[in-house]
Amino acid sequence: MSQLGIDVARGGKDFTVKAPRYETWFPEPIKHPGADTPDGQVIADQVVALETLGHPITKDVPIGIDIIGVGASPADILRSRGYNVVSLDARTASSASTKGKLRFANKRAEWWWGMREDLDPNTGQDYALPPGPEVLGDLSAPRWKPTASGVRIEEKEEIIKRIGHSPDVGEAIVYARAPVGPTAWML
Repeated sequence: MSQLGIDVARGGKDFTVKAPRYETWFPEPIKHPGADTPDGQVIADQVVALETLGHPITKDVPIGIDIIGVGASPADILRSRGYNVVSLDARTASSASTKGKLRFANKRAEWWWGMREDLDPNTGQDYALPPGPEVLGDLSAPRWKPTASGVRIEEKEEIIKRIGHSPDVGEAIVYARAPVGPTAWML
C-alpha cells in the first residue's frame, strides 16, 4: 500500500470510508456506516484490521486523515500506536498552484484540484479508480470558483445540501492521493 485516505464519520448517516492506494491503483473503498464507527478507537482498530480484508498496512504507510473535528481522535490513536499519520487540515493555507498557475485558497482546494489534474487523460497519472457511480459522483460533485485568495472548492456542507449526501468516498480517495510531507500536513 502506498497511502491510505480516511474520511471519518462518528454516528449519523455519513460513512467512515477508508481508501487504500497502491501507486496509481485505488481498489474499492471500505465503507462503514457512521453508527458502526462511534469513536476514534473503533476506527483505529478497523485500520489495523485492514489486513484481514486483503490490504496489509505497515506502520510506515502514510495515512491521510482530515483532523478537523472527528478525525482528530483516530489520528491521535493511530499515531500513538506508531502509524505514519498525515494530519490533513483543509483550512491550512496552500503555497501550491494549478498547472495553469492559479493559486489555491487552502489545502482543500489544492487536494481536490490535484485529483482533478491527476485524472486528466492527457497529462494525468493514469489512475485506476474503482468502477461505479458513487466514485464518479463523489469525485465530480464539488464545484469551484476563483476568489481573491485563489481557487476555492465548494464546502462539504454545501455539497451535501446540493446532492443530498456526503461525498465520503470521494473525500477518502482525495486524501489517499494528497501530497504527503512537511508542506502537506500540520502537527
